[in-house]
Amino acid sequence: MDLMATINQAAVKQDLYDAVNGEWLKTAVIPDDHSSTGVCMDLVDAIEKTLMHDFDAMAAGTVTPTILS
Repeated sequence: MDLMATINQAAVKQDLYDAVNGEWLKTAVIPDDHSSTGVCMDLVDAIEKTLMHDFDAMAAGTVTPTILS
């Protein structure tokens, strides 16, 4: 896919940032509890969810922590 073919060349000359990011800015939703969004934030959220699940299981005594030596 030729990205430059999908961007209005006149808009690039007027406002490069808006020409490149305009569609994303119109549709992107940043959650209220975050200051940004994207794949890195998705990864952070997934890791936090996994860790909290594991901590809850350890606190309930259903899982014993593994000690690596």
